[in-house]
Amino acid sequence: MFLLFDKDSLKTTAVDRAGGLKTWLKTVLGLGLTWGLSLCLALGVPTASAQRTEPMGGYIQLGMAAVPGLGLNVGSVSARTLYTRELHLLSNIEPAFRSTEDQIKVAALIGVSFRVFGIERLIGNAGYRGFDIDIGLRAGPGLSFSTRDSKVDRNRRFVLLVDPIIRISRASKSAIVFAEAGGATPSLRMGVWIPW
Repeated sequence: MFLLFDKDSLKTTAVDRAGGLKTWLKTVLGLGLTWGLSLCLALGVPTASAQRTEPMGGYIQLGMAAVPGLGLNVGSVSARTLYTRELHLLSNIEPAFRSTEDQIKVAALIGVSFRVFGIERLIGNAGYRGFDIDIGLRAGPGLSFSTRDSKVDRNRRFVLLVDPIIRISRASKSAIVFAEAGGATPSLRMGVWIPW
């Protein structure tokens, strides 16, 4: 916007410049936080040997989602050696906080994921590495809504959402931390699994 030198581009207001700067800062901070947490997961402090048992059983997944948008990720994960069964609520609530044409989105997703290192533990009798990589697929209904809906938008509120995911989870003393990338927006998600 600032590199064009025609007379229309010189008429930008301070509000336009500030709005562009805020959007840029949100994007940079969101990416920085996402990559920072991913590095912490990958290079974090090793857990005590007593904590190196693989996650098994039921967990509540709590997390935030970002890029593009901002949202929440809440769900239930049932972990086994070779797979996980999952039920999640994924939301993009960023449009509620800023003026945009986007809609608030909420989806209820059910799915399963394959645990890559599960084969190694099952067949090779290897120990738990302290982290897991899961590749999976979730699907379910989604709902989008806004106070600025047009007639066309109202007719497209319900969608079937398919969300392929890849997740890295790492054991800590009290919970399991995770970072995942998915096909549904917001695409980058991070948080914790709390045993229940």
